[in-house]
Amino acid sequence: MIVCFDPNVRLPLWDSPADCRAAIREFLPCADLVKLSDDELEFVTGCRTEREAAEQLFAGGCKLLLVTRGAEGSAAYTPGAFAERAALRVPVADTTGCGDSFIGSFLYQLVRDRVTLETLPALAEAELGRYLDFSAGYASLTVQQKGAVMATLPELLAAYPALA
Repeated sequence: MIVCFDPNVRLPLWDSPADCRAAIREFLPCADLVKLSDDELEFVTGCRTEREAAEQLFAGGCKLLLVTRGAEGSAAYTPGAFAERAALRVPVADTTGCGDSFIGSFLYQLVRDRVTLETLPALAEAELGRYLDFSAGYASLTVQQKGAVMATLPELLAAYPALA
């Protein structure tokens, strides 16, 4: 099975940033897929660039790094491929749940397409791009609602028929 780790850094919940970082770093070697937001990247990995962070995580056993960049889009890295997409421009009511809807919809696609632990690191740029497009669409529906309201698949496909 594929183990996904989205640390959702929330420093006010910890006694110190160092305690938070240590706990996250304890779990990183267990993760096949790591999802970080752009503002978590350096805190978690100590790296200033996404590429450096990806290489560090790959060296520790990670097979896919997802980076969400808010209004600046998203990126996916595997040891052999890279894809990035711009964010969809939509009216934003609330960002609560946006990252969760992004990673949840990304994982849905991996299951739907029967991606395995063995095939995960071999995903091609085109596949990664399609997954990012789908998840960006899904997350765009979440941010248009107050609260962490997640769309249904029919609602997503009605809003973005090209994602079908």
